[in-house]
Amino acid sequence: MDYYKVIDILKWPCAALIACLIFRKAICSVLARIKSVGKDGVQVDPPKANDQSQTPPEVHEIKEDDGLMHAFNYPSLLDQEHAIVDDLKRLGYESTGKTISLLIRYLANAQITILFQNIYRLIFGSQIVFLKVLNQNRVDGLNQEYLEHYYSRVKSKHSPGFDRWNTKQYVEYLISSKLIRLDADRYYITNLGIDYLQWMINAGLSDVKPF
Repeated sequence: MDYYKVIDILKWPCAALIACLIFRKAICSVLARIKSVGKDGVQVDPPKANDQSQTPPEVHEIKEDDGLMHAFNYPSLLDQEHAIVDDLKRLGYESTGKTISLLIRYLANAQITILFQNIYRLIFGSQIVFLKVLNQNRVDGLNQEYLEHYYSRVKSKHSPGFDRWNTKQYVEYLISSKLIRLDADRYYITNLGIDYLQWMINAGLSDVKPF
């Protein structure tokens, strides 16, 4: 399954949900003031003088020091934000402003979380351990010889589960999920892979899984 296609499908429903959560008070106020719905449209009563949900947006302006934009801050999140901004520009929508930037950040975080949850559902425990070893050697990476040695131990431990597998098949999921990359016969962990391991720690997830 291509999880990046899943993210592409879910990103705008997620954006709509996040917007509804942020502006829920104003939305509920409008719904409560609906007087009638007919062929001529929707008739809404004017807001009451003490209706706090009608406070102008400027009063709720996002400040640089309020911590909202720093609630999530990691490399793969920033990459996802850039992809969302590019989509907005391509579609001709506004992509600037503090509120829009906040919504983009929350949407990007929701997309990355969905991706990580799906990866964790399918990844092998031994692949997570290999990812952790790569993280410890993120500068120099690991060569093919190390992978062959590591996989031979995994294969002997979990036989016959891996009897028809080879090392290329074993790392293919990690590469296709963009958790690791192969460069000049050496394997390196990516920013996404580093962030995935940190997400596991934050979520309290273990590498004790089948295989």
